Amino acid sequence: MTFQTRKKTQMKSIEQLEKEIALSHLLRTLDIPEMRKHTLEKASTLRWLMRNLAIRNAGKPETVEALEIIRELLRG
Repeated sequence: MTFQTRKKTQMKSIEQLEKEIALSHLLRTLDIPEMRKHTLEKASTLRWLMRNLAIRNAGKPETVEALEIIRELLRG
């Protein structure tokens, strides 16, 4: 693997960063553990949110929007 190829795979796209920022803003308004709000770059946190976000946040429009962003981030 060349340096340029490795660099491209390590860099996040601007679109992905924008999604992470939007998600972090949404999560501020939802009832989830603080630890989960600060580790969005980890796939394990995104999977946890997919399973557990709606439990304490059912019926909130922000929940639906957050779940859509999480799905997109997990698809990568």
